[in-house]
Amino acid sequence: MKKYFNLFLFLVCVTYPVSFAEESKLHTPLISDEKDTKQVEPTFYNESENSEVYDFLAAEIAAKREDWDGAKQHYDELLAKKNDPKILERRIQLDLAEGNIAEALPFIQRLVVQDPKNLSNYNLLAEAYLLTGDLEYAAKTYHHLVELLYLTDDGSMETSPYFAILKKFHEFELPLDTQVILFKNLAALEEYDTFPLVLLAGFLIDNSRFSEAESYLERALQLNPANPKIYALYTYIYWNIGTPEKAIALLEDAYTKYEDPEIGLELANALISNFDYEDAYQHLVRLMISTNEAPIVFEKFIGMAYAMGNYDNILEMLTNRLNQPEELTRAVLNLFYFSEVLGNSENLLKVLPEIKDPTPEYQDALLSIKAKMALSEQQYQQFEQYFKEIAALEIYDSTALAIKKMMILQEAKEFVLLDKEIALSGELLAKTNSSYLAFLKAMSAFGREDYDKMIEIFQAEMRDNPQDAIAYNALGFSLIEIDPANAKTALPFISKANLMMPNQDFIEDSLAWAYFQLGDLPRAKKYIEKAYHKNKDPEIIAHYIVILDALGNTEKAKDLYHKFELFFGKSEKRAILVENIEWVE
Repeated sequence: MKKYFNLFLFLVCVTYPVSFAEESKLHTPLISDEKDTKQVEPTFYNESENSEVYDFLAAEIAAKREDWDGAKQHYDELLAKKNDPKILERRIQLDLAEGNIAEALPFIQRLVVQDPKNLSNYNLLAEAYLLTGDLEYAAKTYHHLVELLYLTDDGSMETSPYFAILKKFHEFELPLDTQVILFKNLAALEEYDTFPLVLLAGFLIDNSRFSEAESYLERALQLNPANPKIYALYTYIYWNIGTPEKAIALLEDAYTKYEDPEIGLELANALISNFDYEDAYQHLVRLMISTNEAPIVFEKFIGMAYAMGNYDNILEMLTNRLNQPEELTRAVLNLFYFSEVLGNSENLLKVLPEIKDPTPEYQDALLSIKAKMALSEQQYQQFEQYFKEIAALEIYDSTALAIKKMMILQEAKEFVLLDKEIALSGELLAKTNSSYLAFLKAMSAFGREDYDKMIEIFQAEMRDNPQDAIAYNALGFSLIEIDPANAKTALPFISKANLMMPNQDFIEDSLAWAYFQLGDLPRAKKYIEKAYHKNKDPEIIAHYIVILDALGNTEKAKDLYHKFELFFGKSEKRAILVENIEWVE
């Protein structure tokens, strides 16, 4: 037993080199060579120079036994004699293990005072304030931590330390309002760094508090008027309040002043989002030259070149990047997106080079386009073959693959084939995604002009699944499609869908069209603008043109019609314009 105890003591001293171990050379040995009959034989407990070792060992033994109070008592006795940082850390660990953050806080404060340049100690203190709910001191401590990080940085720091702080807030699952308060406190402390202001503005924008966000962006702009992220957030605000022209003007002015490629790219994005494809293309041509065809600019340029029909140039540029697979893939995926938006996927095959070992996602996109083309040419066997190849990629489970196939059939108005697929996969969808099944069945009935059947299917779905906003919207819009005079009956269905799924462009478009049919043009304008700013679908654009013309805003309607003709002239949605506007041929 004695050998075991000595070995335990030796291991503790070796593995836990507290400061008293360094002073052991000054201590009197336990067994003295001098003979003194009057000297009481020392014991480990009452030997004053070994009392620290005793307290440490006693504390550790108590901790092993989960006697937390006993362990803390021994550590407190040690700390009363010597303010050793290692002992402080161990004492803090005991409180943290119990979740006693408030009890650990004063010890963490002592630790920081002892070593005011230790970043990990400051981080621990900030976390303690955070967990005890002292947001003001948490912000102050995080701010000082950021200052220390900047002081110790060698100039190579590229990302703001506030990102790490934000990540910590997410890890602690702090409510968004609490995060906003913390960043308000941080922003108030910061004199030069715009980052907490920008992050705070982002929080506020996420909660649709646009005017409040704009006030913080104005301050950030005063500190650093060349910061591209500030302009990006301004653009988002203007977009959401329905003033995209203001966003474009702001970005154009900033790009002229600073010629920052990042601001230039934001301007390109704003022009594209505003359906100004011609202006975006010309701007991206200049940006390609000034950035020496930077990859992120190239991706956007390729999309606009496709929109403008510059196919030969696209093929050549993509072929030249066959040895840059990542850049090539991103550019091609952007082409897939614009081919879907423009509804001319068949033209995509003219510009795609042969790629060795394409990713499954790339193959899926390409096979999907080929399947749609085969369907449009009534090559049904080929269509089935392409879907077998998509299934072999193993990207989709059986349900997702069935839905993908049926949605393509529904969009192509191949209702006979759609009904066959519903018969094959209907049982599967009924178990996993009944709302999709109801929608596809109803749309098939609508396509076959069996309107009573369509209404019956949607009504059954709404009884079985009263939270299915898609069914409410689809029923309402379909009733208007059958006869515009049904708008009064349709409006409650669409309004309920909007309550269940707010801020959805397709539902807002349905609301706008219902109000237009009812003659309520101000409400129609309100909702169509919301939908248009989110999505440049040809149906939404056509509805917007009709509503603008009805409001007497003919000049803007004609300008938008010019763009519609340029990019969607062959779309079946052109019929909406012909039916509702006199000056459209």
